[in-house]
Amino acid sequence: MSPRPAEDRCGRVTVLLSWSAGGPYALAACARTRDRIKAATLVSATAPPGMGIPLAGMDPVLHGIWRIAGISRISGISRVLIAVQLATLRLAAQYHSDLLLQSLYLTAPRCDRDIVARPEVREMFSRTFRTASAPGVAGLIDELTLLAKPWTVDLNDIQGATVEFIYGDKDRLTPPVIGVRLSRLLPGSRLTVIGVPLRNAAPSDK
Repeated sequence: MSPRPAEDRCGRVTVLLSWSAGGPYALAACARTRDRIKAATLVSATAPPGMGIPLAGMDPVLHGIWRIAGISRISGISRVLIAVQLATLRLAAQYHSDLLLQSLYLTAPRCDRDIVARPEVREMFSRTFRTASAPGVAGLIDELTLLAKPWTVDLNDIQGATVEFIYGDKDRLTPPVIGVRLSRLLPGSRLTVIGVPLRNAAPSDK
């Protein structure tokens, strides 16, 4: 992960806010551009694969794709398998986004399902799925493969930046235990667990 190109375009960065899979990028930026970043807040950040709990509560289909992505550095065939599965999800997002949303939230906590049942929320997610998947699956394949590999950032290199981890106590996809372990790896960081689920179902922004 290399945050420098984006930061060189944006100029001086002082505070970062990341969500879900954007968490590793924020930590990498803190470690590698210490002169630019004063603070970072990571909401429902994913875990390094070595923790054994990345995206712990994802549905079976996405979990299978994640596992395949984890061995992509060993076998080129796995990349093809990921492409086939993501292409299927892309078609669902483009033409049956409502059904896709329903399947993704089938095992979600009741509070999440109640929110998604609102028409305006369903429409927002459906529109997001269609927009994010419209360009194709190449970017998604690269992202999954990257996130399934061991992190190359050394958290010991984060000095001077205030880092806060925020998790929801009912979050199954990125459970609070991830924040507990990450905060232990980063002395001086702060962990906040709130009583509102922050479940990452839509494509993440970084």
